[in-house]
Amino acid sequence: MNIFSFTNINTNQRRILATLILAGFISIGNGLQMSDNSIATATDIPLQTNNRVVKGSLKRNGLPRKVTRAVLRDLSRRENIAIRKLEIIDYQQKTWSDGCLELGGAAEICTQALVRGWEVIASDGDRTWTYRTNQNGRLIRLAKDKRTNNRLSRTLKNRVLKTASQYLRQPISRLRITNVERETWNDSCLELGGIAESCLRTSVPGWRFVVRTSKQTLVYHTNKDGSEIRLNEQASDRADARLPKKVRYAILKDAAAWSKISPSRLKIVKAERKIWDNPCFLNFERYCNFAFIRTPGWIVTVKGGTQTWVYHANDKGSVVVLDRTPSLSNAAARVIKRDAARRSSLKGRRYSSNFRIIEVEKLRNWNGRRFRKPGWKAIVSNGKQSWAYRVNENGSEFKFLPIASLPPSIVDAVITDAKARARSRVAISENNIVAAKQVRWRNGCLGLRSQRRYCTMVLVDGWRITVKAGPESFVYHTNNRSRVKFNAAASRVLGGISSSEVSPINK
Repeated sequence: MNIFSFTNINTNQRRILATLILAGFISIGNGLQMSDNSIATATDIPLQTNNRVVKGSLKRNGLPRKVTRAVLRDLSRRENIAIRKLEIIDYQQKTWSDGCLELGGAAEICTQALVRGWEVIASDGDRTWTYRTNQNGRLIRLAKDKRTNNRLSRTLKNRVLKTASQYLRQPISRLRITNVERETWNDSCLELGGIAESCLRTSVPGWRFVVRTSKQTLVYHTNKDGSEIRLNEQASDRADARLPKKVRYAILKDAAAWSKISPSRLKIVKAERKIWDNPCFLNFERYCNFAFIRTPGWIVTVKGGTQTWVYHANDKGSVVVLDRTPSLSNAAARVIKRDAARRSSLKGRRYSSNFRIIEVEKLRNWNGRRFRKPGWKAIVSNGKQSWAYRVNENGSEFKFLPIASLPPSIVDAVITDAKARARSRVAISENNIVAAKQVRWRNGCLGLRSQRRYCTMVLVDGWRITVKAGPESFVYHTNNRSRVKFNAAASRVLGGISSSEVSPINK
């Protein structure tokens, strides 16, 4: 029997055999590479996505314009609402399991294929709608099972927004309801009872609300009519959750002593961890040396009445700083504090002991004229009122900024009322406030007498504010807190309104 041996074959046979072996190796390598590619393609489509991770990536990528237009056009046509009154309030990327975007009917045939797309929430300010789309917005469906929010009464939603507004000490205009779900709670405490609270075991129909601001998320449980509203603190994402107690106590103690506002009426609405390169940044000093001295601490935002203050504090709470006076020259700080004291109702006090500069912005040209002169924009406060200024570096010139000095609660009330009264199709915002003058009214009716109400003869510090929207103008009289009255005689409204009409907005 002949035995095959590699040594027995000739040169040509060796070359042929080597070529065949090499071709085999290449074929095997290509086969492995194709398998890897096919696996990567299949796993590249996410079957489930984490909302938190996807939302973070969407802030970079953004919702495609085609999808935005498709959603708003469909909603406008479906509900007969002008597109300009609609907005996208939330969105996240999704992968649907079929061609019907998981919304196919019982008799509907849906292609069984993964479809990348978006879940988009649109709103008109009162109601919300949830849409599902494909990647480019050509396929779009309204998620009817998510429209429970549309059947809510306006009263219930307003109660939740008012509760959140009081908790955060922010105007309602800065809050939005992003999700509402119908729930049946298992006890009378809406499943949020305290340790020492006695809760009756019974089924309570109600709702679960998610209210958001730009930085925070609050989750509320309510009963059916909103007479019982409770905050789910564990599910909420509050800005002050990590702030050490000793820092919180030191800041609230300083704010209460300075503003003369009870600590129970003060609220920390935001706390941000911060590491400064030098203690001078912690203390708002104007000049800092170049030495690197690691200074850990916190930037904390406090709400009190109509005021908002941003504190700096070190980790131990032994250093708590609000006053930015060191950021300005002594002359500049002195002149604007004196003017604020003159405008304040607390004229009998020394301005230096009670007035603080709570905001400072460096300006290359303080007065906006042709020849640049550096200076600052600064806000002075006594804890109850604030006054905004532009001032040059040496304090020889300054300008009071009345519109920037308005309390946020007053701005919110005025803009909300102007939107309701406007007949012209013009978007109204804070930018429509064209005039604001500080006034001392001679009676409790803010200078507007009413036949149905007796006006007490008392001096009331406040504002006269003008809002302009196209051909219309609205004039308001206010106090320094949140009371606003509409001056119909001085206003101009399309359609004609009796000049004798006086409409109190907040009593």
